[in-house]
Amino acid sequence: MKYTFPVKTERVHSLGKNVFGEEDGVAATERWLEKVGMKLRLRDLGIKPELFEEIAACCIRTDARTKAHPRLLDVDTIKQIYQDSY
Repeated sequence: MKYTFPVKTERVHSLGKNVFGEEDGVAATERWLEKVGMKLRLRDLGIKPELFEEIAACCIRTDARTKAHPRLLDVDTIKQIYQDSY
């Protein structure tokens, strides 16, 4: 969500306003995920950082939606998202 925000700002603000009654849709979503016990980080799931590149490559290879994303999603970008999510 944070990676997509720069190109879908209005949509994220709309989510915040219409779903959570708040301006910051990213922060509101994070608080909600924490509240319902779903704010998990990759480390909480036992994912090892040395696997990030392999998992990112698999994501690109197996999920056609990565090509339709409004921002570039390549192995390096996805790997960085994983690192930020660790």
